[in-house]
Amino acid sequence: MGFELKGYEREDLIQEGSIALVKAIKTYSPDKGANFKTYATTCIKNGLVTLAQNDSAEKNKLLNEKVDIEPLAETLPSNLYDELAAYEEREHYESLDKKIKNILSDLEYEILHLYIEGYSYKEIGSKVGKTAKTADNAVQRIRKKIREAEIL
Repeated sequence: MGFELKGYEREDLIQEGSIALVKAIKTYSPDKGANFKTYATTCIKNGLVTLAQNDSAEKNKLLNEKVDIEPLAETLPSNLYDELAAYEEREHYESLDKKIKNILSDLEYEILHLYIEGYSYKEIGSKVGKTAKTADNAVQRIRKKIREAEIL
């Protein structure tokens, strides 16, 4: 994809792309089915296309000179994709956590988090005021509920 952006320096384009990225972060919804990297890339490209269209004196005119926006990605911070992946992972975790919380009782939810943190059944029981056997039974129920809900 290429288009002409007269009068813009590379830094201006990077700034426009960064603005589009921030908008993507604010508007991303994992429930829509797209992964974050795809969504963010589309938003950035659309932001630059809109900039080119607004810059053009004659709307809907086919522009002659092309600017490849892919190299712009190379000028973004090297850890940007790592940050995006971490954001996407957090979004996935939060979505998963919400689904799990909806199918578990408050006690089961608390026990699950303690179990994930590595506490033994005895320690979990002590923390929630129950026996180790009750904690063990709760973990088994949790596994069954998650399996039946096909969350994982």
